[in-house]
Amino acid sequence: MPAACCISNELLYNFQDVCRALIQQDACHAGSLFASRLEVIFNEGNDAVSEDICRQVLQRLNQSIYHFILFHWKLSLHTLCQTFEAFSFQARCREDLQREVQEMLCAYCNELSRYGCTNSYITRAAEYIEHNIHGDLSLPRVASHVFVCSAYLSELFPACTGQKFCEYVAHRRVERAKDLLCTTKMTVQEISQQCGFGSSSYFSCVFSKHTGLSPRAYRSVHSTDANETQQLLKPN
Repeated sequence: MPAACCISNELLYNFQDVCRALIQQDACHAGSLFASRLEVIFNEGNDAVSEDICRQVLQRLNQSIYHFILFHWKLSLHTLCQTFEAFSFQARCREDLQREVQEMLCAYCNELSRYGCTNSYITRAAEYIEHNIHGDLSLPRVASHVFVCSAYLSELFPACTGQKFCEYVAHRRVERAKDLLCTTKMTVQEISQQCGFGSSSYFSCVFSKHTGLSPRAYRSVHSTDANETQQLLKPN
């Protein structure tokens, strides 16, 4: 039986994880993800993966990257896609395939960097979140503000930021809280309200999960007053 029949279609067609890493302009991580995929492909093919399979993998990855970028950023890198479509791939083994894939990933990454790509929906959503960190930041509310459906925005966040929407919002709330703890005299309860946590108990739970410290402990270590005290206690 040909090696192609031993390899699942999922491995040969679904490159979503690689594409997500790539549009974060992390060609190295994308390459590592592909290397893991490659390990499975060759294991399933009992190391007898043909040159034709290598060519198919490269072509399908190229098409996947092109359509992923087009979908998420409305950017058509058709010239680069056509260049790799016409490219005479020479991969005959795992090492050759990995090398040619890395070349492709770097080329796409460089092109994204050249265009200064940032998804406009994500940019506007991030701005809205920063300006309304104290309020209701549910996915439907933010999606409505940037005029996009919730499902699409939900998919954009991990693709463009590496974080799910709820993770991104929690991270931004914690970052704002850290700033207020260090630079103001506000109480923990006041900061929890100012950063949209609602209750101080929930705020403490989320804050500790992200920083490893309670809000009060974080303030005692990082506040401006604490730093000034440490400076005064230093021997001359």
